[in-house]
Amino acid sequence: MEVKSFYDFRNRVKEEILDYLPELGQAEVYIQEILKNNGINKHALQILKPKERCSPSIYLECYYERYRRGESWQNIMEEIASCYWRNRDRLPLALDEVLSFTGVQNQLVYRLVNYGRNEQLLSEAPHIRWQDLAITFRWIAYRDEIGLASSLVTNELMGHWGVSVDELWDIARKNMQEQFPATCIAMEELLLQLDYNYPVSQMGEERCLMYVLTNSQKLNGAGSIFYPGVLEQFGKEHEADIFLLPSSIHEMILIPAVCGIVEGDLQEIVRHTNQEVLAEGDYLSDQVYYYERKSKQIRQI
Repeated sequence: MEVKSFYDFRNRVKEEILDYLPELGQAEVYIQEILKNNGINKHALQILKPKERCSPSIYLECYYERYRRGESWQNIMEEIASCYWRNRDRLPLALDEVLSFTGVQNQLVYRLVNYGRNEQLLSEAPHIRWQDLAITFRWIAYRDEIGLASSLVTNELMGHWGVSVDELWDIARKNMQEQFPATCIAMEELLLQLDYNYPVSQMGEERCLMYVLTNSQKLNGAGSIFYPGVLEQFGKEHEADIFLLPSSIHEMILIPAVCGIVEGDLQEIVRHTNQEVLAEGDYLSDQVYYYERKSKQIRQI
């Protein structure tokens, strides 16, 4: 089959992948379209042997880009087959465990996402609206020394569990705080570690220090702003209210409001990051927020 487009690519992969996985015999091969964060559709290759209910999901877009750049078809297919074997043992909880809330509640977490860019996804999932964002709920399918994978809690799944959104929120926030505690590091220290060029600006006469708030996993860490006491303690340490810049779904930038900050400069930093640095799937918001110590409230500015 001649490959002229991504759809040609994915169809040829589907037809030929078992030639590179002869041990699987008469397995069934599927291509599933999966709606990801910010309305992005991904195409996942899934291979099921008889009586199997789940398979590693191998997203094909990155392999197509490698093929377009000139990598050989054989190398691509061998890498996809290798990816299957690497991830075969990292399969999620059994279906009966997922459908039982007691079997999955300790794996329940949450993610902060952009509301406007996820309206279709949010129509099918329990969530809490907050400012221009939304809190969604996920369950951890597996975790190991390599990392973790999670799956969205849908309205259908919540119906099986027989729980409310408030119950999901209480449990997910507790799990996140206990299993993925918040971490906060000065931006300059982080950039020295990464050797990365970031547009840290001179705002007013004083240098405004930035801090990166995330969690120990550095995954979905922007939601750490909802951990009880995190912003309150930061404000107390710096004796200031706080500007919050949504760097991505994985972290939030905190700036003590103690110097001559021009809000337009903050907006420019956020826009620059979103347009020039950030992957589309990690986008959170172009807005800037403000935490007031006295009221312990966050508002959009």
